[in-house]
Amino acid sequence: MDDPRVVRSREGLMRAIAEFLEQGVAPTVTDIVTRAGVSRPTFYQHFGDLQTAYAETGLARIQRQLDLIPMPGEGQRGEAQIAPTWTALTTHLYAHHAFYQTALREAGSRRLSDRVIAFIADRIIRASPLGAAYRDLPAGEIPDHILVLAAGLFALIGRWLDGDEPESPARMTERIVTVFLSFSSRPLTA
Repeated sequence: MDDPRVVRSREGLMRAIAEFLEQGVAPTVTDIVTRAGVSRPTFYQHFGDLQTAYAETGLARIQRQLDLIPMPGEGQRGEAQIAPTWTALTTHLYAHHAFYQTALREAGSRRLSDRVIAFIADRIIRASPLGAAYRDLPAGEIPDHILVLAAGLFALIGRWLDGDEPESPARMTERIVTVFLSFSSRPLTA
């Protein structure tokens, strides 16, 4: 069982980081510890460096959101099968685009992007026609072409978030669905 003081201090640090990132600001360690009401050594005990702090805060937020996105319903095909997942994700990303824009830019590592790409790849495998042939693979094993599609979709989302005023989530979802369906209309081989 975790020491409640350790849990509280980590939550306070992550909350402070998230508040800055939500404003599009990359805070310094001093900014973070001041807002969280903890010491610098406490910050370094939890994160080690700023890039890890940004990445962990981004990961925590996106993971909470990803966990809320339901799997498509049975019998759904084509756009009806994939659009709800993308609508939920793009709506969340749009609502918090300053947060993700800053977290992705400042994290200085691939941790946050790798997690989102893994989620996209997992959804492709578990919930789309493209992944039907791979559903028996061990968890975490991703065929190269599925990984490339997932990473490409993530890059498209990243470019979308980089804009000062991203287009609407509905328009971005349309773009993603169009790309996705263009892949599903062709047979993919390993």
